[in-house]
Amino acid sequence: MKWSIGGAIFALVVSSVSALGQGVTISFQESPTSLQLSGGGDILLDGNEWWGVIRAADDLAADFGKVSGTNLLVQIDNVNDKTGVYEYYAPTNHREYIVDKPSFIKAPEFKTGGGSQNTVIIAGTIGKSRLIDDLVNSGKIDATSIRGQWEAFTSQIVDHPIPGVTRALVIAGSDKRGTIFGLYDLSEQIGVSPFYWWADVPPAKHSQVYALSTVKVQGSPSIKYRGLFINDEAPALTNWVDENYEPSPYGVGFNSRFYSRVFELILRLRGNYLWPAMWGSMFNVDDDQTQPLADAFGIVMGTSHTEPLLRAKDEWPRYGDGIWQWDINDENIRPFFKFGVERAKPYEGIYNLA
Repeated sequence: MKWSIGGAIFALVVSSVSALGQGVTISFQESPTSLQLSGGGDILLDGNEWWGVIRAADDLAADFGKVSGTNLLVQIDNVNDKTGVYEYYAPTNHREYIVDKPSFIKAPEFKTGGGSQNTVIIAGTIGKSRLIDDLVNSGKIDATSIRGQWEAFTSQIVDHPIPGVTRALVIAGSDKRGTIFGLYDLSEQIGVSPFYWWADVPPAKHSQVYALSTVKVQGSPSIKYRGLFINDEAPALTNWVDENYEPSPYGVGFNSRFYSRVFELILRLRGNYLWPAMWGSMFNVDDDQTQPLADAFGIVMGTSHTEPLLRAKDEWPRYGDGIWQWDINDENIRPFFKFGVERAKPYEGIYNLA
């Protein structure tokens, strides 16, 4: 399978979307051992959880509304000052790395408080969620097969998982994306397509949604990095973006609002990697929030074959000095690339050497 946005393709992907979402754990008919999830319950997370997990849980809560007509609610236990906040440092000068003060990205709104009889799903990341760690340590869930793995998760119904909760579906991830994939696996099983927004795919309606009493273990993907390359984006995608998003100071608005939709699509497809648009746009410059937002979502950034060391090709005409030729202009090209490495250092990324 190959994914494409804009025209050209980037074929670093798995052979089938279902390869990272096998195993049915959802039914639309009740059984003696099933657990009803629809009807307005809570998704419970720990206050120390990753920003991207909280955001994906909010997507799942809304996905239940798309299917059953009633959203679930995200509730946070053990709230602290940094719950739902992603702190980042963006350069204030694109020639040298100068930062005045940190900036913040806030997760969607959520309720605060512990679990209750209204809790139907408990989700979290091993080592990041006290809720999940307590369940592992008490032997109520077995995380042996996913602990320390890359992007793995397990899910099962647990009786009396925490005080005040009789039964809940527990989703435990080995890492940030493992938990996110576990949440989106549920979204897809209840009938919400990863392309619900991009292709207007309507979900089937079901008034009742049940979790089956089965243990699902999803191991690491066979291909570590899987994603999109937005290439040949003009004229179709560029014109659409120009009509629907505010322009950047430098051109068409390939900004964080646009990319947030791309990040979500990649994660719903169980991908993790992106090469951004490159024709007349600069991923890190057009909107300073886009790169930290990618990291907050859980997206690993790279750049195309013509954009070494995570610097957009259009950054050289704007911020470079002299001719683009290494043997003649090494004294200016070297610091140009050094800045790109420093700018990307706080985030998950892959440096392309071209």
